[in-house]
Amino acid sequence: MKNFAVLLIVGCVVGAALAAVESAQGVYLPTSFSSNVQLFISASGHSTNYYGTLYYDYSKLRRRLTVQDQMGRTIDALARFDLEKQYQISDGHCSVSYISRNEADWFGWVASAQSVGTFQVNGQSCNMFQLQAQNSVLSCCVVNGNIPILLRFQTGPTDTQYVFSNVHVGAQPEALFQIPAMCPRAKGLNTITSVDNAEYFRPVIIKMEDN
Repeated sequence: MKNFAVLLIVGCVVGAALAAVESAQGVYLPTSFSSNVQLFISASGHSTNYYGTLYYDYSKLRRRLTVQDQMGRTIDALARFDLEKQYQISDGHCSVSYISRNEADWFGWVASAQSVGTFQVNGQSCNMFQLQAQNSVLSCCVVNGNIPILLRFQTGPTDTQYVFSNVHVGAQPEALFQIPAMCPRAKGLNTITSVDNAEYFRPVIIKMEDN
């Protein structure tokens, strides 16, 4: 299975975008929440879809994303930004890679973004915020003031979309972010069951609402 490097792209893109910000009218999003997540990655005519669970805890510089692809294969990525390490487990193997603390904040840029109107994401109305810099466009659509249901970033030919549902704001369990002894095989770390429903992998539908 290919390296799940897309998990790290957001932080790099956000850093470049924030460097170009001159004004702000965005909102502050929660720094700690969990949710179901659909992940769609499209690049150069090829697309990959995943479904799973996100545990986001920027307040303690950590994040965990556990997903399955359409074949039922699991990727479990534990990002410990406090240690500047990511532990990625897939196909029974564990790999460790360097990550920067600057990549920990997925949503801080929204406070500096521009509101571009009301959109629908899979039929749900939300307020869309965008930030542009160089070849990148970051988008986030929120409901109830500051709850994200879509995070999207477009860089060159790559379009990556995270669609969130069942968002629960609050502190995340410490056990989710413990590093396994010697980083054992995926069997002891996975937290999601197999996904058989093809509905999870349908393309996300985004459209601007009529005024």
